[in-house]
Formats: sequence, structure tokens, C-alpha cells
Amino acid sequence: MSVEEKQLTPSRAASSAELLGEEGASSTALALVGLSVVQPERAPLPYAQRWFRAWEGELYRRAVRKTGRRQWDLSRFSVDGGPEASKAGYRETLAAVGQAAKQALAAAEASCGRRSSRERLALVYSDFWGQCSHLEHAFNWRDGFDLDVIPKFLLREHAVDGYSCKVQAGRSGFVQSLRVAGELLNGGDIDSVLLGGVFRFYPALGFSEAIGNAEQERRWLGKGGQHNAPIIERAGFIVLKRADAALKAKTAPVLLGAPQYLAVPARREAAAAALRQAWSALLPEPRAIIYGGHYPSSLLAAVEGSAAAAMGDQLVYENLCRRFGDSGGINPLLALQRYAERKAAGHDGVPAVLSLSDSHGGTWMLRCQ
Repeated sequence: MSVEEKQLTPSRAASSAELLGEEGASSTALALVGLSVVQPERAPLPYAQRWFRAWEGELYRRAVRKTGRRQWDLSRFSVDGGPEASKAGYRETLAAVGQAAKQALAAAEASCGRRSSRERLALVYSDFWGQCSHLEHAFNWRDGFDLDVIPKFLLREHAVDGYSCKVQAGRSGFVQSLRVAGELLNGGDIDSVLLGGVFRFYPALGFSEAIGNAEQERRWLGKGGQHNAPIIERAGFIVLKRADAALKAKTAPVLLGAPQYLAVPARREAAAAALRQAWSALLPEPRAIIYGGHYPSSLLAAVEGSAAAAMGDQLVYENLCRRFGDSGGINPLLALQRYAERKAAGHDGVPAVLSLSDSHGGTWMLRCQ
């Protein structure tokens, strides 16, 4: 867990009353009116060790031993489609960020109408790793600012004049960004929030995170699972408004509740029972969907799967990493995109919960409908 996650993560479990939400929670719900996720068009390529990067190779061998994963397939925003999957291409990455933001805002305008000159737009940008211009070999100071601080071209092109910030919290980046967006919108100072970011894979950092996840998982559940999913770089954004402001939208928006934190106990049986109880509290409806698999682990999938199976036919469980591959902090946006597509197809009455577990038992739960 990073320093930022420790600072922003509650130290106690949520009660059932807190999971259900306080009275008046519907008034603080956020409406998702625009969404876009962009990924490379090329197929994943296997990672190949390079002899001149000894430390990267050592971390790779440790990651293989700790996670039980024999092949790392990467789909990157590379400059070309050559065989070297680790080649950096930050210009294409920044272009994908711009494309995702533009498409999300266009979807919001198609749903809610053209943005007026008086509408105050904020940007809440999330980054999985933090400062990375030195890893991208970005020697241009403008590109360095876009990579290390915040993409300035987003502020300029979309007239973001209300508020802007960057959140660095690893896999919890989406939840922490959502909490910031909720404070901005419910405070009344901002009309819309453009929320999102990008996930890039740097071999040394990615292998280190996989090693840490495997070790934490062993301490949490007594053993480690196999962490096996293709790694796909993605950029994604959503546009949020207050629920009352989105009532006049042409298409029904996805309503997001306040994220709730649950400290899942150790051992597989106790963890599955705690998840089942929390899901039941958040989803009293006869039919519902759970989007789990926030990080790639066969053991986490087994725990969440057993919790879902114990709830019977009322619940459909989908594993994000198994279906879409692993995209770090962008994984929750993939779940929202899938749920929004389902809702647009006519399945309006079925709510869902994003169950975003980390490798040491902390779980953020987000109800959407």
C-alpha cells in the first residue's frame, strides 16, 4: 500500500448501516453522463527480458516465482508495432488521454446538451505510478509537465477553469478521485467533473507491484493465487454531474453512490462470508450484479466466486481482470462501461456493485444503478 492509500483509507470496517447509506444519500449520488475508455489496437505481445537491464530481469524472475505466472503479455501505447513490447511511447499515450477525455465530454453533451459558457468544469486526474517522465525519456519540459503533474492540454482544450488536481493512489486512484469529485459537486462550486487518467506499465514497477501483491495476499489469505492476466494499457475518463442536474438528460444516467470501505478479515472462509454479508446489505434487490477481480489473482476470484455462489441465483458475478485484462486503476471504468452498456440495452432495473478489493483485504464497494 502506498503512502497516499494509507492516508486516504479508513482504518476500520464499515457497519451494515454505513454500507446501506445514510438517510438522504440519494441527494448526494453522482450521475455518470459520459464515459470513454481508449486502448491500443495491437494485440498483446510477450515480455522479453533485456540483457542490459539486470535489475528489471531480477524483478521479473522474482515476480514469476511469487505469482506463478510464466508469461507476461503486454499491450502498450508504443510508437510502432515492433516486437519489443517494453518500448516506451509516451506521445501516443498522451494522445490517447486526449482522445478519451474528448469522447467522454462529447458523450456528456449528447446526453445533457451542449455545455454552456457558465458551466464550471473541474478535472480530477489520477495516475497509477506518479512521476514517470524519467522512465519515458521525456526531455521536453512540456511533455514532462504533462506526465509528472497534469496534462495541461486538457485544461486548455476543454476550458477547465473551476478546479484541477492529480490523485496518485495506485489501484485506489479511481475511488479516491471519486471522493474528491463528490466533495466538489455536492459543495455546489462545480457543475461537472471530468474524472479519469491513464495506466502505463513500466516493467520494473509492474513486477514490483506484482511481488508485493503476492506477498500481501499470502499474509491475508494464508497462500497466494496465480496472478495471470494480460496487461493492457488504457486511458479512460467519465463525466460526473449532480443527480438532480442530470434529471433532464436525454438518456438515463448511471447513478453512483458514495464508496464504502470494508476491512475483509483473514482466511478464505471468513473473507467470503464478510463479502457476502456486505454485498447483501448493499443489494437487497432480487437480482443484481457484482463486478469483482480488481487485481489479477485466481485466489481472489475463488473467494469472490464462493461469496457470490452462496447468494444463489440472485447475483451475477463478473471478474474484471479475467474478462478485460489488467489495467490497474482503469479497471473500475471498464466495469462502469460494461454496466452502462447493459443499462442502455434495457436492463434498467438491475443494480450493481463494484467490489474493488486489494491484496491485503481492504475492499471499496460502490453501488451503481
